[in-house]
Amino acid sequence: MHEYIDDINISLENLSLLEKRVQAHDEQKSALVYELALTICTYDDDSQTISDLIKSATETLSISNTISLCIAVQDICNQKSNNIRLKGVYMPVQEEPVRADALNKIAYMKNRYSDEALNIFSSACGINRSFAVNNFTAACDEVVSGNCEFALMPVENSDTGILYSFYSLVENYELKIHTACEITDTNDNFKTTRFALLSRNQASLKLHKNQSQYFEFIYTETDNVTICNILTAAKRCGLRLILHNSVPIAYKTEEYSNHFIFCTDNAKLDAYLLFLSVYTPLYTSLGIYTKLK
Repeated sequence: MHEYIDDINISLENLSLLEKRVQAHDEQKSALVYELALTICTYDDDSQTISDLIKSATETLSISNTISLCIAVQDICNQKSNNIRLKGVYMPVQEEPVRADALNKIAYMKNRYSDEALNIFSSACGINRSFAVNNFTAACDEVVSGNCEFALMPVENSDTGILYSFYSLVENYELKIHTACEITDTNDNFKTTRFALLSRNQASLKLHKNQSQYFEFIYTETDNVTICNILTAAKRCGLRLILHNSVPIAYKTEEYSNHFIFCTDNAKLDAYLLFLSVYTPLYTSLGIYTKLK
């Protein structure tokens, strides 16, 4: 019996020593990654160079070190107050001019649910102009043609889930979700519908205080970019997964893209966006937005 106890103690001691070595190794690795980030960030006035250097470094780094490097670079840029310039590389803001007669004007298809959503958006966002259309495609056309700044449409309901026919309009018209709200019908088995307010410009609406923020995007998995890597990076950056679905690719037979929605409260969203820009630059952002209650 004593021999077994001695063997167990030896094994425990060896494991403890190994854990200390691993911890020391991890600390050394973190220090080297941070040193690399400091070197990259010496290019204060050239954000594109910073991005190119990160992309070059990722060719030899593991996924874990790539995530750590993006987080470190973003932290250093925040400290140096050059985050705005760097953000222009991984989240270019499409600021298309909005005509005065289209400003704060919402195109929408009139029905009981959309009327209620319109009231919520108008009250919360200070938008008091609307334009009724015959279908949701026409609503998108009004935005793209410059007649309205926003389009309103349903994107999810509790009966059928994500409404991908509407998401295809969002993607095809290259619109972004800026604000969302949920409508619950107590007279229809408490059916809930999520509506989105859409626009061409990512930054046309200010974020609302005390509202959760969400990041939604689509990407196609490749041999080099796996779902596991995408989720690992999101977790490391503090994002919380809300939804992950497969989306049929219209122009390819039996192929699918991945649709993600993350809650970004208290997360390093900028670091995650930087990671996506260097690791999977072909992802399609559907918007960074708040959900009104």
